Amino acid sequence: MLKRILYIGGFELPDKNAAAHRVLSIAKAWRDNGVEVIFIGISKEMSECDILKTRTQCEGFTTYSIPYPKNKLEWVRYLISIKYVKKIIEHSNGVDGIICYNYQTIAFERLRRFCGKKKIKIYADCTEWYNTDGQNILFKLIKGLDVWYRMNVIHKKLDGMIVISSYLKDYYRKCSNIICIPPLVDKLENKWDIEAKTLSNSVNFVYAGQPGNKDKIDRIVNSFIDISEKYDSELWIIGITESDFKKNYPSFTELRIPSNIHFLGRISHKESLAYSKGADCSLIIRDSTRTNNAGFPTKFVESVTLGTDVIATDISDLKKYICVLDNSYIVETTLERTMEEFIKKGKINKHIMNDMFDYRRWEKVVIELIEGDEKNEVK
Repeated sequence: MLKRILYIGGFELPDKNAAAHRVLSIAKAWRDNGVEVIFIGISKEMSECDILKTRTQCEGFTTYSIPYPKNKLEWVRYLISIKYVKKIIEHSNGVDGIICYNYQTIAFERLRRFCGKKKIKIYADCTEWYNTDGQNILFKLIKGLDVWYRMNVIHKKLDGMIVISSYLKDYYRKCSNIICIPPLVDKLENKWDIEAKTLSNSVNFVYAGQPGNKDKIDRIVNSFIDISEKYDSELWIIGITESDFKKNYPSFTELRIPSNIHFLGRISHKESLAYSKGADCSLIIRDSTRTNNAGFPTKFVESVTLGTDVIATDISDLKKYICVLDNSYIVETTLERTMEEFIKKGKINKHIMNDMFDYRRWEKVVIELIEGDEKNEVK
């Protein structure tokens, strides 16, 4: 079994994006089974060019960072260079395997060939299938080709893959050594013991995220306005201000937003968890598209871990997990009817932490990636 793994990608450790939470949890599962993991992530706050000088510790792991690109030249280097990866490998006295998290295509291909020559195992951690809808023609051409080549060519030449959804596992079903791992957490981290935010005595719904093409926040607001006319309820929206919401959704400009809808804007992740824990139900409403089905919403995992009920559309693998939860719903008809059904059932949520996505429950699956590779070699 591999003894030292290098995990590289666009994650900002320790907790500045969802990618960071994912890779740390997977790394903990490997560490618990005797595998050393070294990280190379990115940083938007530093400008240090010598990667060896960026070395630090994060939850017991050795980590390095490269500065987030700020100009065209830096972007070109970021997209094609693997010099910093080679430098860390040499400094670490070699590695047995490399995991590339949603890695940039040209650098990925160069790294794959390098690993082949050095007899280093190389894997992908694939959590998305990027969509170029709504972008200009030049961006569609460049990004579209980048995504196509990574998803259809490079991934199929690797020693194995971690995928985040059944959709991706099914897509790569003809490839060997594929494991499916949803977003994971460490339930023993202090953040899960956070004190719940005291909200109203009404039924409290919460939306938390960064509104964009994925989340249908306008649909959430419309449905809630209809429901709140009949039921005593509150909606807490995290990630956007009311003025930005009206700007992004002009149809709401003349519509009076009722006082029981609260726009909180961007707040810290810790505070967001406190609101989610204080709410009765978390709303995850997205269209069923390739992008949404290939991915997996981290907010679902956070809500379940906190013990907060969920109403979600049927995307990714959510239905599989919701069916074993006591008071969570997949939207089968309309969001309004589903919210009404939730309200009528009454506030029964006791906010008992759920360890469904705790990394310790997934250790055997995580280890299968490197054990499965060894079995393939034996054959």
